Amino acid sequence: MSGKLTDESIRKTFMELLEQKSFSKITVKDISERVGINRQTFYYHYRDIVDLASSIIIDMCKDCFRPENDLSTCLMEIYDVMMREKPIVLNIVRSKNYDSLRLRLEPDIKRIMDGLVDRIPGTAMIPRQKRDFVVSYYAVAISSLVLRWIQEGMDVDRTFFHQLSLIIQTNLENTISILRG
Repeated sequence: MSGKLTDESIRKTFMELLEQKSFSKITVKDISERVGINRQTFYYHYRDIVDLASSIIIDMCKDCFRPENDLSTCLMEIYDVMMREKPIVLNIVRSKNYDSLRLRLEPDIKRIMDGLVDRIPGTAMIPRQKRDFVVSYYAVAISSLVLRWIQEGMDVDRTFFHQLSLIIQTNLENTISILRG
């Protein structure tokens, strides 16, 4: 099996297992045996189960961050993607591995926020240190907000989530405006 096919099989098997049992009960051995690979092959692709889960969550959302999307649009598309995959997302985020998962997702969210902040007019005029602090602030706030929404059952309706995304977008633009002076 080629590397790409093996990776796809690992992901598919993991998703199937998530429908059958809790994330914390899935082992590398479970996945390896079902895919028909040895454990070392799994570790060639992923550091551990949490790395696999965080990779899948980021991949679910990556299309939400198209260049033409502002932060609000991105957040609404994330909402839609997460709702389509609600049982799997809930299973992953509600696990005992939550803290490890959160720590692995934050750098990706920060990288994404970095790109979104660059699209706001006037950002280039802000000193790098201040700009990086703003990116970190909003990345942590947004990741915490989204993960809390998931942990609490994803029961916030789309209208409220949309309003919240507009508030965050407006605040981010105001922050950039204030720092620009």
